Amino acid sequence: MKNKMIVVFIAIAGMLLSACTGREIQIDETGNGVTDTNAPDESSKYDWQYDVPAYYPYEEEPEGDYIFNSSTNGKVELVLKRNVHTGECTTVCNDPFCTHDNPSCPFYITLYVVGIGNTMYGIRIDTENTTNYIYSYNVDTDEYKIVYKKDGGLYLEELFSYGKYLFFYESGAGIKRIDTVSGETVDVNRHGKFSFLRDGMIIWEKSDYSYVATDLIGNDPKPYEPLIYGGYMHRHEVVKQVFTSVYRMNRDGETETALYENVHSSMRVKDYIVYYGVFDDMEKHPINPDDPEEGETWNNGDIYYMPVATGESVLLCHVDGVTLLSDDLPGNHFVCGDWKGFRIKPTKQFIDKMGYEADSNDMVIVNVKTGEYHISRYME
Repeated sequence: MKNKMIVVFIAIAGMLLSACTGREIQIDETGNGVTDTNAPDESSKYDWQYDVPAYYPYEEEPEGDYIFNSSTNGKVELVLKRNVHTGECTTVCNDPFCTHDNPSCPFYITLYVVGIGNTMYGIRIDTENTTNYIYSYNVDTDEYKIVYKKDGGLYLEELFSYGKYLFFYESGAGIKRIDTVSGETVDVNRHGKFSFLRDGMIIWEKSDYSYVATDLIGNDPKPYEPLIYGGYMHRHEVVKQVFTSVYRMNRDGETETALYENVHSSMRVKDYIVYYGVFDDMEKHPINPDDPEEGETWNNGDIYYMPVATGESVLLCHVDGVTLLSDDLPGNHFVCGDWKGFRIKPTKQFIDKMGYEADSNDMVIVNVKTGEYHISRYME
């Protein structure tokens, strides 16, 4: 009798909850296993992602000849341009007498540097007027202009580029998007932390560490799983806290194939993934075997390329005598057309010759279609 009364009580509670929420509640005869028959099916909420192409640019991206980045030469912050066809690296400032270490240089204290075509964009900190602004500089036309400025103690940060758009954060006003062709600036509807841009979408990280995808202005939010891409679910394994293995699975979660195993610094760029090869024993080895004092590296010098659509990796190139560094700058992936820049650590000979250890000044620039590459190094 007592158990029946408990069941009746739970049933009444269920009816009250149903009346309040408009959702159907089912209770089994034991009073256990309360279920919501109208709740969304967790296994299917990401189904839409399997139909998203590996990469669909909303328009053709502007062509260019340079990769831009900010760095230091041990003395002052510099804005650099790298010719992807030759590897030549020079300062964006073309004044031969400029020291780049005071506000008279138009590129002084520039952060979050990105490139669209042959135009670089960055946020300049104006220390004299206690403000900052986004400016552009076109290498071909030598045109320098301010594209967005705010006074009154507001600050701008975290500049991202995607196609013809710039995305940035403005204190007190949230996230904004600039159309670099029309000059139009619009507010972006926010759905958490701005995480990354992919497949024509903004990906947001929520407070519970789940993700939401929207269009490029923050509309049409839907649940997003970063491990679903190219029509498959993927499983990532971390090996020895340094290496990564990735396996491709079908919708039922069954492992189909190993895409790559025990690699270093894999990263998704546009419609492909690039990663570094490691030594067979997965231990550090001398950067230059003939000169062990230069230091050690996890990487064996191989750089691989894998289209998301096919999952078939190819060896792009092998680079001797350098340490390949991770691509940890979300706003600038050092990409220009088919060329991708990879940061490398300077060798001891370079440090001894130049008198300082360059900060991200060195790159190897690789054509992901042909494997051709150049070492790009800033030399004063």
